[in-house]
Amino acid sequence: MCRYLDQHPSAYICKPKEPHFFGSLPGEHTSANNLQEYLALFEPAGDRLAGDGSTSYLFTESAASEIFEFNPQAKIIIMLREPVDLLHAWHSEMVYMNYENADDFGQALQLEPERRSGKRIPQRCRSSRFLYYSEIVKFSKHVHRYQTLFGRDRVHIIIFDDFKQDNRGAVQKTLEFLELDPNLEIQFDVINPNKVVVNKTLYKLLPGNLKRLRSLCQNLLPTSLFKPLLYSYTQYKKIIVESSTQTAPRPPLAPALKQHLKQEFAPEIKNLSDLLERDLSCWES
Repeated sequence: MCRYLDQHPSAYICKPKEPHFFGSLPGEHTSANNLQEYLALFEPAGDRLAGDGSTSYLFTESAASEIFEFNPQAKIIIMLREPVDLLHAWHSEMVYMNYENADDFGQALQLEPERRSGKRIPQRCRSSRFLYYSEIVKFSKHVHRYQTLFGRDRVHIIIFDDFKQDNRGAVQKTLEFLELDPNLEIQFDVINPNKVVVNKTLYKLLPGNLKRLRSLCQNLLPTSLFKPLLYSYTQYKKIIVESSTQTAPRPPLAPALKQHLKQEFAPEIKNLSDLLERDLSCWES
């Protein structure tokens, strides 16, 4: 959705798309150390409507209140996906990002209790909260938190099924919510295809904590050296990622695990359905 909104001449999505500034994540995971650095991400926006696409704001409990304190007039956009499919895709993304070292989805779910107690957290995972899988899909609690603070009229909910079936219509409704012209031409293409690491040895050559490394170099080196070095690293990273990863279909879930998770999330789906006043029984099958 961010990619589509960013095409609108009256909208601007910050770069990087997910700075994770709000929500009290560990500092090394955010793209800004303070409010001044965060606001600097939006300087190119000019007078355009500016947006931040950080997914962590949904499930980090303090994010909503921090955003409200920053701007109580903010408009909130939340896209929700069937919980089992979402977690399966989320796990795949965490493995791809080197945050998750349990390649097996079922094993990753079983590790959550230990990780909540600070154990068996992968070295390259910048925040263990990204691995609290059950917390991520407590949608009714998360949505209610935003609706309570901002009001229902300032929180726009998109059901992923609707977006997938009619992405143009979903984008137009979102633009209307933002009070932007919904009739401008938007280019729709495949975004966020599933990616897998095919050469882990090569992939591990990427620094695990780029922000800390960047900050160190910026403090130690003059600008004349830092900028060329940063550009060289960007090219190096691009080569490593392209050489060690590829697009591939996500392996299907084992039927037994899928059925178990469907049953586990059934009460949550009912709660969300009541909150949104929408029938979501299709998520239970």
